[in-house]
Parts: sequence; structure tokens; C-alpha cells
Amino acid sequence: MNCTHCGARNHRSAVVCKKCGRALKAKRVPEKAVEEKEPEKTAAQKAVSIAVKTFFFAVTAVLFGFLFYRAYYWFQDWWLARSYSSGRLKEPLVEEMTMDDGQQGHAITFFGNDGDQLFVAELGRSYLFAGGMTRIEVPDSNWFDEHPEDVESAYVTLTPIVRTNGGAEVEIPVMELDIDAPDSPLTLVDPASDWSQVVTSIYPLSVRVVPGSEVLIGGEDVTDTVDFQGNLTVNINVYPQGDNQVSILVSTPHHRQTRRDLILYREYQEINLEPSLNLVKRTNKDTMTVTGTVDPEAVFSVDTDYVPGSVSVDATGKFKFTAKLKEIGDNTITFRASQAGKQDSVVSISCYYVPPYNTYVNKAWAMDYQQLSLYYETWIGRIFLCRGPVVDVRTVDGNQQLIMNVGSETEPNYVILDNYSTITEPVIGQEYRAYSDVLGNLYYDETASYCPHLAARYMVAVEEN
Repeated sequence: MNCTHCGARNHRSAVVCKKCGRALKAKRVPEKAVEEKEPEKTAAQKAVSIAVKTFFFAVTAVLFGFLFYRAYYWFQDWWLARSYSSGRLKEPLVEEMTMDDGQQGHAITFFGNDGDQLFVAELGRSYLFAGGMTRIEVPDSNWFDEHPEDVESAYVTLTPIVRTNGGAEVEIPVMELDIDAPDSPLTLVDPASDWSQVVTSIYPLSVRVVPGSEVLIGGEDVTDTVDFQGNLTVNINVYPQGDNQVSILVSTPHHRQTRRDLILYREYQEINLEPSLNLVKRTNKDTMTVTGTVDPEAVFSVDTDYVPGSVSVDATGKFKFTAKLKEIGDNTITFRASQAGKQDSVVSISCYYVPPYNTYVNKAWAMDYQQLSLYYETWIGRIFLCRGPVVDVRTVDGNQQLIMNVGSETEPNYVILDNYSTITEPVIGQEYRAYSDVLGNLYYDETASYCPHLAARYMVAVEEN
């Protein structure tokens, strides 16, 4: 270092100047140049610091997440409102329907986003969207007073609102429905139509109504006999006078009254002849025991095939015989009573016969479509295995018919099957094995040609491998 008095150069470690002997002054270092060493933090201080930083990071993340959440659902709400106003979303679908208890109603299907809720103020209920839709089923009776006899229809306005996950409420265009006043539901179970031929003096009339309905049959109040499912059975006296008229009157709350008049027809008889009520109508046996009563003074005989030696009549007129069932399907059994000076009384009853499953299917031939199409007349009654998908289901004269493709997709071969199996709701596109006997042929509109016509007695769904 240099001496500040004489300027002589000295060693940097010297205390006095070697030339003038004066004390040397050390060069002052600016305070800002001196680095002060910070004391090290304790473990507790480090933990607090980490906690503070984590807290602020979490708060920041939550804030940004909330802002993103609000922005996302704001966009969803805006998009939903725009979709309904612009028609981008499907308009609600309105369909007439018959509900499980027989009431008439309307089903309304709304379309929207999963998780959103639909609120209909007029119904006071909310419905959740799932699979892009929600379906509302409303009985028509909801819109009428308890006794709407003088009302033709109701004009209904619905104001649905969609409550989104984002908390917004989007108004869907108002819906307006013109609904006819519903008639009290009445379903005939037995007989199935308004006219039926009867061979017995007592007929068990069965109907189905909505539980809680008031029912009068032949002017007699039978409401107390309606069970919890709405089923009702009443024994009706049927006289051998031709037409026996039976009136049914049903009054269901919030419905108009329904009246239905039935005719139970029983042949005129000069000689009493009547089968028992408890005779079987379906059997897997090829014989059937027939019992009943006849005028003891008349001569009883059987017109159709029966087991020899099985006919008997006691002193009171109770008869019994064993009928043979030769036809697969419906068999008619006819018997009569004869007496001098009087017209014969003739009664015919029907019994459905099909052999047991194993017996029937073991007789089934493999499908030979070309030969069956040519020789169906000579093969009436022959049993075939029909295998393939059901392509159509239709109802003809109250009976279900199936159209089955027993060929391939490229070369289809169609058969028409009257369905007598236990599969009452076949699925279109499902493959089945149908064991069926030949009835003849029928015209099929889709192919503009005649197809083999068979009766499917047993059907089994083919499981996919």
C-alpha cells in the first residue's frame, strides 16, 4: 500500500511507513461491499416457510380451478340456451301410450346434457337427464276433474326449465298439448271379443280395469270383487236361447264412463246337454276326458273319434268319455243328445293339443326350403326345424305371426310362422330355433311371393358364441 503522507510504497502487511515512519491507514471498504453472512434457519422456520408456500399455491390453484369451473359451466349454459333457441337440440318428442294399468297417457322425451335436471312446474317434479335424454310418462287423467263426463278435452300448457350443473336455469320453449278426455279403461280377458259362442249354462266372464274403478255387470255392482291388480271374474248365466246380452259399465275416477255390451251366444236346445266347466283347453296328451250332463231320458252319443268303451252315462244324466286328439293344434270334439220328437242337441268343444317337447322336436326334419316350397300341400302336418333371425312381427286376426329368414343375408329364404310358443315377445334380429308343423303357404308382401306357412309350437333363442 502507499503512504498517505510521503507516497512511499510499502508492503500491504506493513503497519508504519518504511520511509517516513508514520502510521499507515488501511483502505476502507464500503459497507455495501461487505457481505454479511445470514444466520442459518432452524427446522421449525423451514417447516413454516414450506407450509406458507404450499398454502398460497393451493389457494392459487383453487382460485384458478374455480374460475375455470365457472367459465366451463357458463359456456355450457350459454351453449344450452343457444341450442334450444336455435333448434340445434332436438325438440321434445310427444307420444301417445297405454300405461301398465291400462290408462291412456302421453310420454314426453326431452333431450339435454347428462347430469342436468328438468323441472316441470305443472307436474311439480324434477327429472334427471341420462344418456342425453329424460322421459316423462303422464296419465291423461291427470288433467281432468274426478267426473269429466261433459268435458271433451283439456288444453294443457307445460313450461319446462332445465337446471344445469352450473346452476343456471334455461327455459325450454313452452309446450302446448290438446288431450282428449280419457274413457275408463276396460280390457276383455275372457271372452276376447264382444261376441262369443258358449256351450255351458254358466260362463266365467273375466275383465281387467284400473284398481279403484266402480264396475257394474248386468246391472249388478261387483266392485268389491276387483283385486289389487284390477282383475275381475264373474259367473254369468247363459241360457240356450241364442243371444245372451251382458252389459259392462266401468267408472274410473278422472275418466269418462265406459259401457260395453257383449253377446254370449248359446244354441237353442230342446234337450239339455252341457259339458263341465272345468274341462282342459290345452294338453300334451293325445287323449282328453270329457264330462258333463245330459237329459237322462235322451240318448247320448259322440260324433268325433274316441276311445272305444269309454262312453258312460249314469241314471242322473252325468256323462263321461275319452276323446282322441289326432291333430297337432286345435281339435274339435263333438257330441249330441237325441230324443224322439225333439231336435238333437249338438255341442262342440275345442282342445289345443301339442306333443311334449322331446317327442315333438325329435320328429323335426331338417329344413329343405326348395322342397318345402314345392310340396307344402302333401307335407301338411310335417314338423320342420326352422332356424334363423326373426325379421318381422305382425298380428293377423288376433294371432301373432313371425317372418323368419331360414336362408342367408345374401340369399334370404322366408317362412311365415304362426307363433304358438311360450315366447310371446320375440325380438327382431334375434336368431331362434322354431320347431314348427306345416300349415300351407301364404303371400308375403315384402317379396311379392308365396312363402311356406307353419305353426311354431316350440321356440328357443339361439345364444351367441
